Amino acid sequence: MPSRSYEPPKRLALTPELVPLLRGEPPVFIRDECFPGSVTSGEGVVAVGDAVTKVLLDSGVVPSVAVVDGRTKRGPFEWGSQLEAFPRRIECRNRAGGIDRELWVAVRNALSSPPCLVLVEGEEDMAAIPAILEAEEGTLVLYGIPDRGVGVIPVSRRSKERAWRIVEGMVVEDGP
Repeated sequence: MPSRSYEPPKRLALTPELVPLLRGEPPVFIRDECFPGSVTSGEGVVAVGDAVTKVLLDSGVVPSVAVVDGRTKRGPFEWGSQLEAFPRRIECRNRAGGIDRELWVAVRNALSSPPCLVLVEGEEDMAAIPAILEAEEGTLVLYGIPDRGVGVIPVSRRSKERAWRIVEGMVVEDGP
């Protein structure tokens, strides 16, 4: 597993072999209709995705870190003024199908001074992996599963080891 000083490569690209591992059932799954009100405090919570973040904010819960890209189900997502709940923002880019260094570092920096919003130009889907690896044990990482609900990963040694196995299976790209 990486140490706190892990320096991610310019890009980690997903391989077809990893897709089934990523699509497996999360340790905790909350159906869409049960999610509102199921999280009552944003402390120690990382929300990945616009819809998950919106439900939390609508419930009066400001997550420690939210990673959003302004899109849901490949369509635009309208925020209005809700994102003003975050006093700190970090903007980054991330291409689909992997984790760019810029996203990884943005997640790391956001975790160091919450509450913080990470606004991604591109795709935020893979942000849960660096969030799990960079967050303290006991943190909850929440991410949307379209048309189904919310995956919840309690950060633990075991979840960090699983996330690290995914990173090790990714292809390192150091090009543009």
